[in-house]
Amino acid sequence: MKKHALWAVVAWLAGAPVWAASVASCSISATPVAFGAYDPTSPTASTPTGSISASCQLISGVSLLVAYTITLSTGSSGSYLARTMTGTATPMSYNLYFNSAMTQVWGDGVSGGSVSESDGYLLGLGTVVKSYTVYAKLPAQQRVAAGGYADSITVSISY
Repeated sequence: MKKHALWAVVAWLAGAPVWAASVASCSISATPVAFGAYDPTSPTASTPTGSISASCQLISGVSLLVAYTITLSTGSSGSYLARTMTGTATPMSYNLYFNSAMTQVWGDGVSGGSVSESDGYLLGLGTVVKSYTVYAKLPAQQRVAAGGYADSITVSISY
């Protein structure tokens, strides 16, 4: 008798997946990319990394599927393919990448040839935290004035 009841529950769960919106609450945090001091005469690009952590807390305790997408905004430039930091007079070009080869610009996955991170997990219990590396590149030998440069990127998670 118990065996049939268990199989009925498993069949019901398999036939009706539970989505993250109904059983989980997700949040995101980021460690900023710090380029450090820039030498416009150096022939080498600066390639530091940052990180993003996605944390999902299961509300009902068990979930069959928690899926989410992480996106990054364009920043002050308004473009994924030409991100810029503003500072003294001339903007400084840089970009943020999804992969270590720096061939996939991390954005919204829709605009300007950018990609987004779609991930999740199956059969989670409690809080699950996943970390992602953000690869950055500040091209060498840009003709910019001395001073401080910055940009603000919004990191979002949808689930």
